[in-house]
Amino acid sequence: MTDIEYIEVVRGTNDPRYGLHNIGGKWFYTSDAGGLKAGLIARIYSHEAKSPGYMTASELAADCWQSAPRNANDHDSRDMQQLSGHLDYQLSQNLAYSSKLYYNSINDDRHVTYSSYSGSTLPRQRRLWNEKHLGWINTLTWQANEQIAIEGGFNYEHQNNRYRRYRYAYAEPTNFSTPASTANDDSYTLDTSAPTFRQSSNRVDPGRSYQRSELTRSRDTPRSTRPDRPIPCKITTGSTSPS
Repeated sequence: MTDIEYIEVVRGTNDPRYGLHNIGGKWFYTSDAGGLKAGLIARIYSHEAKSPGYMTASELAADCWQSAPRNANDHDSRDMQQLSGHLDYQLSQNLAYSSKLYYNSINDDRHVTYSSYSGSTLPRQRRLWNEKHLGWINTLTWQANEQIAIEGGFNYEHQNNRYRRYRYAYAEPTNFSTPASTANDDSYTLDTSAPTFRQSSNRVDPGRSYQRSELTRSRDTPRSTRPDRPIPCKITTGSTSPS
């Protein structure tokens, strides 16, 4: 019989910040002695949105809340899954093994109308992304002494990706049933594997005096006064055109 101390749910459908159709979980088990840690992380996301296209400058000035008739059929469907299994095992006092197996996928189907221009099929597009990634990361770490650690391992990743973009004849609203042309129909697979090796050192020069800010960020310092805070961006208006 296994005694599970607790289960931590890091995301759930009860919090609208992550979307009502977003499910996330994190389940880990740690042995009493701490030498074994195993767990599963799962994030599943799905949405359906009307997602209308863009407005011209004159339309925006007239009514920034409007949705033009040409955009009545614009919409987007997206599904994402992220799954990963984790294993950490202390083989001996100075030797540790870590393994991660992960799977990521995204399927996105976007129907968008950029403008009412009828002289080209460019402003009316359907874009489809389909990506699947599968990987396995293995690491063996030998702690030679308090200052030096040597890591060796093996990584593998497989990808299967496809991107399609269709263009449609002028209609108001856009009729996405039959494309007039195909702008992109790209697909590729990728398989990569490689051994890894790294030596790390935690040695500190005893002849040098360090300030606290060099070693760690002060948690009691307000974020607004920290020197690493990025400078706010200046927002400017401009035209947006499809590619």
